[in-house]
Amino acid sequence: MKHLWAGIILGILSFNTAFSQIPIAGDSTAQDSVVARGTGFEIKRSAVDQVVNAAKHNAVLAGTTLPANFPSNVLKQMINIKMLTVKATDADREQAKERANQDYETLLKQVGSKEELDKRLNSAGMTVAEMRIKLFDEAIAKTVLLRELNTSKPEEIASQAPIYLEKLRAELNVEVLDPGMK
Repeated sequence: MKHLWAGIILGILSFNTAFSQIPIAGDSTAQDSVVARGTGFEIKRSAVDQVVNAAKHNAVLAGTTLPANFPSNVLKQMINIKMLTVKATDADREQAKERANQDYETLLKQVGSKEELDKRLNSAGMTVAEMRIKLFDEAIAKTVLLRELNTSKPEEIASQAPIYLEKLRAELNVEVLDPGMK
């Protein structure tokens, strides 16, 4: 499973320029509307927009563009993470906590200091606490997926994960409420 937030955070941290939010069309009510939900979770537009805006910013700095379906792909990845988080056991959470702490330490080493990490995250509109929560959520998702698939072989994960996630989507009654995000 690709690291959605880790990739975006690393992208933000790789640039020294100040982060500026790219405006989102629509009013604030639309930004806070629920765009997807399932048993035990919901995802709001503002959460999707935060990821999309960070990726747009990174793309502009890199001189590239994002595909038109990028927001719907982000939502799908967020749904996967939320679904897997719902299935987490206490043991999964403990293992994920260790993995997320390792990911955080890796980021600290890449940036150089906690102060520099704070500075860069703040310029991107994110706090260290928010980043750590996102790293933890991804770590939980990866831990649960590996447990459920009972394998760590990349080729088996690649073939089995979509099938498992589709079954889980049906089990948790996942629905995308925004037709533009399907």
